[in-house]
Amino acid sequence: MLSGKLTAAVNWASAKGILGGYDNHDGAFTINPDGETARVEAAKVLVATYKLLIGGKL
Repeated sequence: MLSGKLTAAVNWASAKGILGGYDNHDGAFTINPDGETARVEAAKVLVATYKLLIGGKL
């Protein structure tokens, strides 16, 4: 279970298109906070957040 602040951050990042989660193949997506993160996934989140914060487009 995610804490309140983490849930708010994940919801914000999802709404901005930074996080998308994993496709459940049923039209829904899941974010697994206990799963492992690949370097490429972490890099995508960092770059997308940076671009968003400096006024760039994703």
